[in-house]
Amino acid sequence: MAEERIIERYLNTIMENDYRGLAECFSETCHYVDTCPGTISGVNYHLYGTKALEMFFHNKFTFQRISISDYVIEDDRHVNFFVSTRGYYIFARATIERFSPDGLIDVLTVRAG
Repeated sequence: MAEERIIERYLNTIMENDYRGLAECFSETCHYVDTCPGTISGVNYHLYGTKALEMFFHNKFTFQRISISDYVIEDDRHVNFFVSTRGYYIFARATIERFSPDGLIDVLTVRAG
């Protein structure tokens, strides 16, 4: 069996509401940017570090405030999906901008498509 790519691990942890597993996909000094909330009069997210990422998604997953569906992995850096949040469905594209030396996600951006 082939080793799971980091982009696949990222998706699987979100689909399983696994905030700890999600944080483990990222480097300790990561930067996570999500501009999708701005399209529905929300606040864009800028998270720095795995602890912030874990706490943020713990809240989102616990209170079922975010889910994704119908994803398509384009390559090792890009995935498109629908995200459900606050009663809206948004077409989004996640891009791994940079990997850490140990192959984890260092910078990831999510933008509305």
